[in-house]
Amino acid sequence: MISQTEEAVSWLAYVEREDERSALAAWCRCAATKGLHFKAWCRKQGSNPKTGRARKNRALMAVYSSLARSDMQNNESKLIEGFLRSPASGQIDTNIADEPDEARGVLTWRSDAAFTSIITDKPADFSWAQKRWERRKQKQAAKRKQEAA
Repeated sequence: MISQTEEAVSWLAYVEREDERSALAAWCRCAATKGLHFKAWCRKQGSNPKTGRARKNRALMAVYSSLARSDMQNNESKLIEGFLRSPASGQIDTNIADEPDEARGVLTWRSDAAFTSIITDKPADFSWAQKRWERRKQKQAAKRKQEAA
């Protein structure tokens, strides 16, 4: 228990600004001690409680950010082997093909499978777009012919 407390206290070193560090320390002290209120501490320091909470939250984010990017993170995890394959990087072509894109499913909105219906397995029918394009071309040709005459 003592070592955990000492480690938590050492996290204050991750906060660069003194006012944020003291707000976080006071908030922790008030949360742990019955009868102490963070609002009273803020007023005693001459600041608004809303400002004190904002400083405390920024300090917590600094500590969280420092712990989240720790180089020892996931060091003991044996579940992940090799590189992760996620839809976020699915659009990047690899130079070593291991499985076709169809086996992995739809990874981007640009893939042909993204335009298929989720209700049926039939491919989407875009013939209406082709017909509309042809009608537009005919109207434009008629308009040019009329302007030329």
